[in-house]
Amino acid sequence: MNRMIVLFLGAASLVAANPVFETMVNEFGFYADSLGWVELHDEPLGDELNLTGWQLTTSTSACTFAYTIPHGGFLVVDSASLAGGTYAHGTFRLDPAGDSILLLPDSGSGRIPDGVKFPALPAEQGCSPLPPVYTSASVLNEPEGYTQTINWYIDSTPTDGLDNDDYSSVAGTVTWAPIRGFDYVEIAVSGPMGGSSSAVAASGQSYEARGLGAGRYAIVACGWPGGVIVSYPESVDVGYSQMRPGIDIDFDFA
Repeated sequence: MNRMIVLFLGAASLVAANPVFETMVNEFGFYADSLGWVELHDEPLGDELNLTGWQLTTSTSACTFAYTIPHGGFLVVDSASLAGGTYAHGTFRLDPAGDSILLLPDSGSGRIPDGVKFPALPAEQGCSPLPPVYTSASVLNEPEGYTQTINWYIDSTPTDGLDNDDYSSVAGTVTWAPIRGFDYVEIAVSGPMGGSSSAVAASGQSYEARGLGAGRYAIVACGWPGGVIVSYPESVDVGYSQMRPGIDIDFDFA
């Protein structure tokens, strides 16, 4: 039978709500020629994205855009499409051993740079594992209740030009006694291959921490107000594109 470890935190541990962070570098991978490709998409808002004057750089290449991605749209950048000069001028190449992708906004756009380096662990915002040829590294950027997950994971079925999918996840239910008086509970899942979070607003509700890669994870839940922490006592192993259900958390387990 599993045991839960319960800790109590002071009110000073409350974390202020963060703004929603947008990302534009959304997925990347390698073709057989190993030159590489990258997909741009405005997450999580999906607004029209005017890239005119923006630069995309790697360790050995750079290009400048003259293009607007429509609302909810995608732009896949590679050396072949750049040769036509229809949306940008310059070059794009990724080093298959490791590289950094940096998207630099035009100074008048009011946006901040976005990018990712690889291989870099733990996988999280700006850090990704190395995708093998014919796979991709994809990002999940998802506000969830009181939290936001930004995590890079390996996708065995690339979705260049489409919404990202094929992530792994951990799911279960969260329960607590009425005497605890929680307004909500945050669930954090973390490991070398990234992290994810979820939240529930009532006892007995289900959670799903999404956007994970294959690996081993630790799980912690925190109830607010009060800052009561429950640690799931065992590591949870997750495979590629796998949901691990039944990872239940009970704040009153004896």
